[in-house]
Amino acid sequence: MAIVQFKRSEIPPMSKEDIERIRAIQDEDIDCSDIPELTEEFWQNAMTAEEAQAFRQKQREEQNSQDSKALQGIFDKDVFSWLTHHGKHYHQMINQSLRQVIQQTAVK
Repeated sequence: MAIVQFKRSEIPPMSKEDIERIRAIQDEDIDCSDIPELTEEFWQNAMTAEEAQAFRQKQREEQNSQDSKALQGIFDKDVFSWLTHHGKHYHQMINQSLRQVIQQTAVK
């Protein structure tokens, strides 16, 4: 099966006929055979969107060591492009690069 993606602006508005046709579909007419049943275990582990967001935020905070500080910076477009091209953990590359410069320029 292929995944088809559209930008929201590319999707034409639904016609009145489409809306009426969709509203006329009864629940029992929808084929859900390819969707697994939701088990009790699923519901025990389920989270609201707010809980999931808080959970992800807590994970991010735990991932950052206590010695780290968040910092915003402005990068040249070519530098940022190079960093992000090498993966989503580009902040680690920035830290490694800066650490090398610090070590090379440290007074010995």
